[in-house]
Amino acid sequence: MENEDGLKCSVGHYAGSSCGLYKPYPKETDLKILGDCQRDISLHLHAIKLSGGHQTAVTAAADSEGSLIALRIGLFRYDPSMTVCPFHRYGLGIHWKPPRKCTYPSHEGAQKPQKAVNAEMSRNILKCLGVLLVIGSGICKGCLKSYSKDISSLDNEQDSLSHYAVCTTGESLGYNLREHGHLQYYDNDSDVPNSQTLSQISTYSDEMETTLQNANEVLKMVTGGKASPLRAQLRTDISSAGESTIRYYKRKAEESVDSVLNLIAPGQSSNLKQLITESTKEPSEDDLINTILRIYEETTNNQLCNQILSVVSKKLTKDEIMQRLPGITKYKIDQARLTSTSITALDMKDRERRPREKMDEEKMQHAINFFFDPCFTQIVSYGTRELEFDTGEKIRIPDVIRTVCHAQIVQMYLAFCKENEFKPLGKSSLFKILKACAASKRKNLHGLDNTAADGVEAFQSLHTFLNTLKNHSLMSAELHKELTTALTSSRIYLKTDYKLHIQESDLCADHCINWSLSDSNNEDFQNPCDHIHSLKCDRCELLKEVCTELHKIINKMDNGIDKDEYTTIISEAMKKILR
Repeated sequence: MENEDGLKCSVGHYAGSSCGLYKPYPKETDLKILGDCQRDISLHLHAIKLSGGHQTAVTAAADSEGSLIALRIGLFRYDPSMTVCPFHRYGLGIHWKPPRKCTYPSHEGAQKPQKAVNAEMSRNILKCLGVLLVIGSGICKGCLKSYSKDISSLDNEQDSLSHYAVCTTGESLGYNLREHGHLQYYDNDSDVPNSQTLSQISTYSDEMETTLQNANEVLKMVTGGKASPLRAQLRTDISSAGESTIRYYKRKAEESVDSVLNLIAPGQSSNLKQLITESTKEPSEDDLINTILRIYEETTNNQLCNQILSVVSKKLTKDEIMQRLPGITKYKIDQARLTSTSITALDMKDRERRPREKMDEEKMQHAINFFFDPCFTQIVSYGTRELEFDTGEKIRIPDVIRTVCHAQIVQMYLAFCKENEFKPLGKSSLFKILKACAASKRKNLHGLDNTAADGVEAFQSLHTFLNTLKNHSLMSAELHKELTTALTSSRIYLKTDYKLHIQESDLCADHCINWSLSDSNNEDFQNPCDHIHSLKCDRCELLKEVCTELHKIINKMDNGIDKDEYTTIISEAMKKILR
C-alpha cells in the first residue's frame, strides 16, 4: 500500500498495512528486495525463544532476514525478488515484538505463553484453522495440547480427506475460517504479478475446475464400475500430505492408469506400462549420488565443495558419507547440511582478485636516499653485519648506526616530501624499508660523535643551571617553565628538523652553510655570500632568547664568585652547542 512518502512494496500488500519509513532509521528511504535483506537475525530469534542456528545440529527458525519477513506474512516459499519498505522490513523483521498473551485461536483462560510458534506450526495452523499465527508468537501449554489434537487429523486419512473436501467445497467443520485481511490478489498497479494467488489456506491449482462428480463419472466409465469412487479430490501440495493420504491417491492413480492401458491394449496393460516406464526411466538415485561425490572429489574450490556436498548431505548418513569419502570430517558434513537449508548460501560469489602491488622504484629510491643521508646514519670503523637477500645470498657490510629512531625519520621524510611536493610511499612501506635496511641504534654517542655528545651535555648543563636559579629564587616559576620549554624545543629542533633546513646559500644566516663555516677573523677561511641575510628562523632563535634571559638575570646579581661561575657555565654551554 502506498503512503504519503510514495513507498509501495510487495510485503505491504500481504501485511495489509501502509508502507512507509521506519522512525528510528529516517535515512533509509529506499525499497529493498527480500533477497538483499541479510541482517543477522540470530539474536532476535533467540530473544523470541526460537532457534538461532548457532549449533550445527539445530537448524535456524529462518534462513535469513528476508525469509523471516516472508514467514511473518504467511509466505512459506517466498520470492527473493519481492520488495519491502523500511517500515515493514523492521516491523516484521528484527524489531518485531511478540504479544504477551497466547495467540492460539481457541485460547481460553489466563495461561501465559510457554513456547514460540515456529514456521511448521504456523503453516499447520493456517492449513487446519485458516488463521495465520506469526512465527515467534506465544502459545500456552494448554493450547499446545489443542494444537496437537487439531493437527493430528492431518495424519488420519478420513480426517485429511474431509479437510481437503472442505478446502474444495467450502463446507464447515464446526468452526468458521477467519478471512485474513491481507490474503488477496494484487491489481495491475502492484509490483507482484496479478496471476499469483496469495491465499495461504491452501495451495491447490486454480486451473482444475473438474468437480468431484465429473471425476467419478469418468473413473466409473474407464474402470467399468469396478473401482470405488473418489471420496475427495487432492487439491493441496502432495508433498505436504499425510502418508495415508498419499497411499490412498497412489492406489487410485494406479487403478485408473491400468484401466486406461487395458482399454488401449486389452490384456496387455502390464507390458504396455513397462514400455512406458522404460522409455522415461531416469538414472537411479544411487547413480546420481555417486556422480555427485565423484565431482566433489575432483573439485578444488572449498566453497563449491561445500555446496556440492550439501546436495547429498541429507540423503546419506554421516557414516555413509565418511565411508564413501575417506578423510572427510563430521564438521564439514554439518556445514554442508546447514548450507542445504539456506537459500543465500547456495549463491556463488566471485572473489575479486586483488593483485599485490609492488613498490614504485622511483619512490623507493627517493626514500632510501633520504634514510641513508649522513645526517641520520654513520658507518662505524669497527664491527660488521650480514645482509641476506631473498635469493639466499649473504654479504658482509660495515656496521651502520642510525642516530635517529624510525618514527622520527619517517616523520621528517614525510615533511620533506610535503615541502617538495613529492608523493611518497605509505607509512607502512617506509617502516618496512627501515626494517629491511637494518642498522644499530645507539643512545650513547661518545666515541661515535663527540660533537653531538658534547651538545647533549651542554643542554643538560643549561637545564641544571635553570633549576639552580629557581632554587635560589632568582627567577619565578612561570619564567622557569617558559625557559625550560624553549630550551627543550630548541634541543629537539637541532637534533631533527634543523638538518633539513640548512643549505649552501640561504637568506637565513643560521641556515646558510657559506656564512656559518666562514671565519670572521681570517679572510683565507671566508666565503662571502652574494645575498643579504634578511630572514630569521624563530626556532633557531629559541636558544638565543634563552641565553639573553639568563644574562639579564645574572646581570642583576651582585658581583661575586657565583656571578662569574654562572657566566662561565652559559658561555661554555653555548660554545659546545654552536660548535
